[in-house]
Amino acid sequence: MKPAKNGWPDGSASKMMLFIAQSLREMLTPTSYESFRVSTLDLKSRLIELIVLTRDVSQERVPPVSLEPALKELKTSLSHDIVAEELLSNEIELFKLKWPADIKLGAHITELERFLVSLTRKVDGAYTKSLQQKIIDLSVDAKDKEKIRSTLNIFCSNLINEGYSRQHILMQVENKFFSGDIKKIERRTLSSFFSTFDFRKRNYVVTVPVSTNLASYIRKISLTNFVVTKSDELDEGTKASLQSRSLLTAHRYIQIKTSQLDEYSALRFANDALSSVVAMTYLGKKNVILNWEQYGHIKKERSRSGILLDLENIALQKHSPVLGRGLANTLKTQTKQILQSFTTESTERVFNTINMASLSQTFPRPENQIITLWSAIETLLSDPPRGTARVVHYVDSLTPCICSKYVRRYLIGLFDDLRANYPKHTKAFFRRGEFDQNIDPYTNFTKLIFDPAMKGLHRQFCEPLAQNPLALYRLWKAEKNFNDPKSFLKSLEQHELRVRWQLHRIYRVRNHIVHSGQIPRFFGPDSSEHV
Repeated sequence: MKPAKNGWPDGSASKMMLFIAQSLREMLTPTSYESFRVSTLDLKSRLIELIVLTRDVSQERVPPVSLEPALKELKTSLSHDIVAEELLSNEIELFKLKWPADIKLGAHITELERFLVSLTRKVDGAYTKSLQQKIIDLSVDAKDKEKIRSTLNIFCSNLINEGYSRQHILMQVENKFFSGDIKKIERRTLSSFFSTFDFRKRNYVVTVPVSTNLASYIRKISLTNFVVTKSDELDEGTKASLQSRSLLTAHRYIQIKTSQLDEYSALRFANDALSSVVAMTYLGKKNVILNWEQYGHIKKERSRSGILLDLENIALQKHSPVLGRGLANTLKTQTKQILQSFTTESTERVFNTINMASLSQTFPRPENQIITLWSAIETLLSDPPRGTARVVHYVDSLTPCICSKYVRRYLIGLFDDLRANYPKHTKAFFRRGEFDQNIDPYTNFTKLIFDPAMKGLHRQFCEPLAQNPLALYRLWKAEKNFNDPKSFLKSLEQHELRVRWQLHRIYRVRNHIVHSGQIPRFFGPDSSEHV
């Protein structure tokens, strides 16, 4: 909900456009609260994932019970996707009739697979263009913010799953909506933004600083599209860009050619390619240190200029350079709980789990992180009862732990966002006499939203946020989701379903990586964070 620093015109159309721009930025920012970020999968990726799963079930690689949550997720996704409902109305109706929730699939699996394949082909056509047009149409209605945010989420997820990097989409949002004053809001404002995503791959040259050992190794194995070069052999634009980050005399450089949708994807490809090449050296008897930098210079193949970019790596923990008193006390409490709360056997099991989970911090690649983290989870949990599938047992055991503090975490995430973007207003407001200064600010914030006696104060708190439509929407949404028992229960049930679906997906992804070496295309740096 970061407020706009640039100028925007007055009027409802301008506020709706600002809401759209802020929502896009929030979804694509990796530090946003997890519930506000873009979804992992779009419709096409869900269909492809389900096709693979039906084949695995039909070949008895995974138990049939694995299909149930995936089918339910697809049906829920289709019911919330207004574009899919318009494009595939007949197919969705047929899907609901032929494969209801209580059906025993059995011999129907092959028929289900054929149906999903045909559905995927139809989605391949006009889906993205229809999403863009629906967002343009919805932007005219300033009242339907829930529907437009849902469609924006689907649109961003579609772009990412088609091959655009999250950083590139975010950069286009910043350039279009926040880099300069907005003079006028027109219907073509969004059309102009959408036109930047033409789904045409460009040929890029990625230049990455590497160690002398790695340069020597790549030169000897003569890989296609890999060129080893020295600093004095680089063109002036590339050399000047890299000189700002490294001592040119201390490095060799690898130039990798690749065809991608954007510069960030090209850098990710180059990094993955170098990781795969270096992995080949593990077959040797001696360990050789082969290093490369986590940044690179990217330019189009025939261009004279390019851009220096850093590889996106999402840390599973925030780093603290100093062990302060607060952190030290927290660690002390956690350690005492582990040492004093369990039997000797259970304590040893917890230690083994923590040790295994800590190994994930040493791996730069997300697939290694997720394998190690999930292995740690399996170490911690008991074996399933006889006749119960492992995935069902794991999901049933983990879901209550994850969901137990959902509402509290949601409100903390919202308050922290408000405090980060409006520090003076938030700090001064909650120091007022109407609030109990002996309790934490999160509890006071919760009272402000839900206590009927504080409605007047709530309105006063929102007054400085009048030019921030996303902040007002977030406060309204929190009140709507948790204000009465019925809404509260519905929100918890929906969250529990999403958690269950994601746990099933993480388990499937881990198994695909371990047993077949396949990494799904929707799997990215933030996937390990969900574990």
